[in-house]
Amino acid sequence: KMAVLYLISLTLVLIDAAKPPNVVVVITDDQDSILNSLDAMPKTRQLLQQAGVTATNYFTSTPVCCPSRSQVLSGRYSHNQIQIKGGITSCLRQLKTSFPAHLQAAGYRTGMFGKFLNGNGMTRFCPNLSNGDPVEQPKGWDTFYGMCPDTCYINCTYVLNQQEIKHDLNYSGYSPSQIGNRSVLFLEHSFSKYPDQPVLMYTAVHAPHLPCTPPPWYLNAYPNATAPRVPNYNVHVDDHHWLVSQQPLLTLKQQEEIDQVYRNRWRTLLSVDDVVAGIVQTLETYQQLDNTYIFFTSDHGFHMGSFALGVAKRQPYDTDLRIPLLVRGPNITAGSSLSKVLFNVDLGPTIMDIAQVAPDTDMDGHSFYRDLLNSNNSDAIAQRTAKAAVPLIPLLVEYQGAELSKDAVGQLQRCRNDTYRGLRIVEEGVSDGLNWAYFEFAQHDYNFTNPYMYEVYNVREDPWQLTNLASQLSDPLRTALRQEMQARASCTSSTCHDALPPTLVNLLRQE
Repeated sequence: KMAVLYLISLTLVLIDAAKPPNVVVVITDDQDSILNSLDAMPKTRQLLQQAGVTATNYFTSTPVCCPSRSQVLSGRYSHNQIQIKGGITSCLRQLKTSFPAHLQAAGYRTGMFGKFLNGNGMTRFCPNLSNGDPVEQPKGWDTFYGMCPDTCYINCTYVLNQQEIKHDLNYSGYSPSQIGNRSVLFLEHSFSKYPDQPVLMYTAVHAPHLPCTPPPWYLNAYPNATAPRVPNYNVHVDDHHWLVSQQPLLTLKQQEEIDQVYRNRWRTLLSVDDVVAGIVQTLETYQQLDNTYIFFTSDHGFHMGSFALGVAKRQPYDTDLRIPLLVRGPNITAGSSLSKVLFNVDLGPTIMDIAQVAPDTDMDGHSFYRDLLNSNNSDAIAQRTAKAAVPLIPLLVEYQGAELSKDAVGQLQRCRNDTYRGLRIVEEGVSDGLNWAYFEFAQHDYNFTNPYMYEVYNVREDPWQLTNLASQLSDPLRTALRQEMQARASCTSSTCHDALPPTLVNLLRQE
């Protein structure tokens, strides 16, 4: 008999009122925000969304796994990191700085379980990938239980504190459940053996990433679920960049395959739902729930049929850039929402703020901890604030293309001239506020001296980014956007959170 998640009862430990808050991060893989993926997770919605705050404007900077995870851990944009292959979208060579290392130094007991980085980023940490070189423990973790490699549901290999662990070819080691069980054991051991020490736990499941293999106990769940037929579903457009404009329309067979992927993604997310429930139950058992902040998010989003694209990520549109963020914790209003525009590089600084750790001046992100605490009234405050007084801080988007390849249903998913950088500009808390997307496309060398393509969208009027306005912009606005893009692409530390210049804001309002 296979259990989805088990819990072990140990002696209860009372909360020390002086103890700093615990922090738990649950991060999924390729989970969309705007194609209804949270509908597959009733326990998570009840335990985190209804009991906490939902961030409605949370974005990743780079919509592909390893760079996004590097940004979350380091609090830095990709252009400020040393990459393995020198490219914007390769894995980190090493984390120069990370929020787990800061919390560990501040006395937190730290544990990482699941997908840390992708294959190239794991070679120095995994015995089976190291080619005989000495294996290291990533900085910042007391317990490190990493996937080696990262793409696995069954027959997985892990590294536990530099020692390799293999699992048999069956579902008793189904990776979301295995990672959840290890996470629960870490919490139980920490609270029973180290009751005075706060905990940071980072639980990183592979679901719902392809091949999105469901466990047998959820194999028949959601039989009627289908990918949403949103306005840009299976639509051909000529005014978008090469990869999109070259897509043939999806056949009926491909649409059925996408629907099957959609169902299997939901089925794998049910296992993540169990992981969340197990973590919350353990925190309750040890009377730590009221002293713990729980973050639920993903590395990036996912598209399923948009613009006749198949099932993949890597694109600059909101299906891929927007990601879920639910937060539950002390003094956060249950069932609230937060419209403030937040970036994945902000997560680490926020957790450091919660732990009362001094800000890291090498980090590009800023804390949104105070916004979480004011989530019950922040929208109303923003609505009452004059538009001109609300600082507009754009998200910097960076992506470097790779060799031509197709996705699981046979559509293009990447190519070398699918290299872009951009700005995602959202005016928070104002129903008729600015909401723009600006992107420049170049060849693979990430040289934007002379972009071959521009895409510009008024997302407030065109939420599914169907009509490229680049050719219709006024010359002053086009020039101002280009100048802002050049400046933002080399930002460092605090300058990455500089507000847009008033001249550009006024030009956008006039457009």
